[in-house]
Amino acid sequence: MLIEAVYYSSGHIILGDYRYKKLTGIGSCFFKVDG
Repeated sequence: MLIEAVYYSSGHIILGDYRYKKLTGIGSCFFKVDG
């Protein structure tokens, strides 16, 4: 499974057929999950 780490200041992120799941931790870290 391809996982690409991306960072956004804030907000809900949905692009194309990818779902961004917010992780708990420092800052706003999102992982792009294929599927």
